[in-house]
Amino acid sequence: MTTQGTSESTCHDVVGRLRDRCARAVQILIAFFPQGLARLRDVAPYAAIELILPGGSLVALALWYRQHAKSRKRLSRHVPINTAIRGLESSV
Repeated sequence: MTTQGTSESTCHDVVGRLRDRCARAVQILIAFFPQGLARLRDVAPYAAIELILPGGSLVALALWYRQHAKSRKRLSRHVPINTAIRGLESSV
């Protein structure tokens, strides 16, 4: 009869740990949900174009590239490639 009592306590321990892990997983999902929703909103127009238009993947890719060209130009203006390479060489 001692083995049954031991197995019950072990079972309760496993269930308790499982419950704690599930609760932690739910907390993580809730924390990341707004970020995922924001990213989904960013991607949704491109996904719709891909699904609706023939050759939509190419059209969506071209639109995405065009839309993000401004941010690439802005980044390249702030850090010239020669300066970045010199910075890497001096740190080695």
